[in-house]
Amino acid sequence: MTYSSGSVGRLGAGSPRRGSNLSPDPFPAREGELTAPTMATKLPSPRRRGTEGEVRPAAFLDRDGVLNVEVGYLDDPGRVRLQWGSAAAVRALNEAGWLVIVVTNQSGVSRGYYTAETVEAIHRELRRRLRAAGARVDAISYCPHQPDDQCRCRKPEPHMLLDAGRSLGADLVRSWMIGDKASDIEAGRRAGCRTALVLTGYGRQERGDVPEADLVASNLRQTVRHILGDLHPPECRANPRSKTKNQKPETRP
Repeated sequence: MTYSSGSVGRLGAGSPRRGSNLSPDPFPAREGELTAPTMATKLPSPRRRGTEGEVRPAAFLDRDGVLNVEVGYLDDPGRVRLQWGSAAAVRALNEAGWLVIVVTNQSGVSRGYYTAETVEAIHRELRRRLRAAGARVDAISYCPHQPDDQCRCRKPEPHMLLDAGRSLGADLVRSWMIGDKASDIEAGRRAGCRTALVLTGYGRQERGDVPEADLVASNLRQTVRHILGDLHPPECRANPRSKTKNQKPETRP
């Protein structure tokens, strides 16, 4: 697993590891939300805890298909495009005091499709585009391994969530994992978070495989509107088949 907070950095991407209600409209459209260019700016290190040591809820976001448009194996920073409304959603989470943590499987590194340096460049571009819309992520973690590597970081294993949550002081019981695949929902469930499936990316085709998701929503924007208690739009619905309430987080041995 690789992990970064205020700036993108690579930590041990080698061998596998084992063992606040919103105001009436919290999502105002901003010109250039998708593609407006700005100078890349290094983000400040996030606050690890809230005031007086208070832990904060976190929104753990899958990357491709949730935050940015799914294009298959994303191998070039120039191909980064934000999903509609995703920057506004992240900005609303920022303003509500939530941590925003990206957790993503990137087996293309292990498969030789692109390098860890390319992933880091993609993350810098992702941060740049979010910053252009007044939004930020507090940390990005990714797993560079393939499923057959049997690592401890690849989703549906929960350890990217557990490690980042512990480092940044997240309250996992109040946190959400938001993704477009069954592996995202399983990772969130095993980490003790509530879970949301978005119907962007692979979400529509995987919808039948994730009966345990607490929420099904059309996109990240609608998910965040529900989570922050502003609206319960028809595109957002609680999942009556969910089995994740009161799920206790796994602990690392």
